Amino acid sequence: MASMNVGRVVGGGLLAGLIINISEYVLNDPILGEKWEAASAAMNSPTPDTATLAFYSICGFVLGLVAVWLYATMRPRLGAGPKSAIIAGLIVWLLYYGLVYLGLGIHGIFAWDIAGVVLGWSLVEMMIASVVGCAIYKEAE
Repeated sequence: MASMNVGRVVGGGLLAGLIINISEYVLNDPILGEKWEAASAAMNSPTPDTATLAFYSICGFVLGLVAVWLYATMRPRLGAGPKSAIIAGLIVWLLYYGLVYLGLGIHGIFAWDIAGVVLGWSLVEMMIASVVGCAIYKEAE
């Protein structure tokens, strides 16, 4: 059994994280920006500052790294390719976006016009990021 190629996990994870961060910017500024502002005002919550945005950007890279690492651990059992990458992405999506935004929507903290859009968008985002990030992973020789 070949050992995990840590360099390719990091490279693929950072690429996946970059895709996630670009996608999150597009979703949260041009698409949902006004709705986020209204939701923040309704909850008497400040709009995100630079430190908050940096934190979420780091989270995007961590999600990408976890997805590619998970793919690398699953690959010997499930095989290489997009199917395994999608499974890894689904697991990461469920644990990060799925549970959080589903809970926020169910509890009425965020209206479904925000939570539902985030859930759908992030599912597609995570699948694309996982497939692209995992595509460059090859096991160490």
